[in-house]
Amino acid sequence: MTQEADAHTDSVGFTVVIPTHHGRQSVLRAVQSVLGQSHDALELIVVSDGEGGRTREILHGITDPRMRVIEQERLGVSGARNRGAAAGTHPWVAFLDDDDEYRPDALESWSSVVDRETVVVTAPVIFWSGTIPVETVECHLSMTDPSMRASRIHPGGFAVRRDVFMAVGGFDEHLRYSENLDLGLRLCELIASGDTGAVAYSSQVAADLHRQAATQRIRRYDSAPADSARVFLDRYAGRLAHDRAGAASLHRIISRQARTIADTRQSIRHAGSAIRIQPTNVHNYRSLLLAVLGTRPRS
Repeated sequence: MTQEADAHTDSVGFTVVIPTHHGRQSVLRAVQSVLGQSHDALELIVVSDGEGGRTREILHGITDPRMRVIEQERLGVSGARNRGAAAGTHPWVAFLDDDDEYRPDALESWSSVVDRETVVVTAPVIFWSGTIPVETVECHLSMTDPSMRASRIHPGGFAVRRDVFMAVGGFDEHLRYSENLDLGLRLCELIASGDTGAVAYSSQVAADLHRQAATQRIRRYDSAPADSARVFLDRYAGRLAHDRAGAASLHRIISRQARTIADTRQSIRHAGSAIRIQPTNVHNYRSLLLAVLGTRPRS
């Protein structure tokens, strides 16, 4: 690497935003994984989305001046991420959830692949269930794939230049589910629309993400998956025309939620839509059968 490239790499500064709520003890591990990075040009903003006092108690022993804690009324994870990004001072912003951890060289690996044209950098992450690694996900953004598969990003697996993040409006605070997919698709559309820049990729695993049990996710999200599915069917109709499996899946999600509130008519309608879109998928017929029977989803 040339001296000029070295100087450019050294100048890549990251604002890492960790949203937290309910005074989760795991935020301490997440914070330590950021402050322990081999890359020095960073600041950490922990956004306590309600119950700020409890977060400060958990982090009281950390005196690193690179960390700030911001308290706000409960706005949700997207609102907390946007607040932290807006408060940052570095040209790049990255996000980490309060129960996940960066690998020690995550930011360093990103800075090594960034050049002056880069506006987003992505990397693989590993999902864990308890103490077992269950899946490695290649976070990526594609400017050539017209389907919903053009974006697959997760907090911990990407960083974005702040001005680009602001240009797309940040995270959609109305979405409580699949907000990362939505952000990634909007970034794809902005980049593909002109001379905004390019996406870089680091093959080094950036973070370990801890997956909640299915029952915990159901209690946490309630109707949010169906709410997001409705938004996506409208917002990304063009992409879904190239992604029959994705479109059918969204209709199944809405059908399932309708069963939880005993709205049989809506449940049947969306299950039927899934079949019309993708008539070869057995899951669509199962969804219709459950809708006709009025079977409530298991909690």
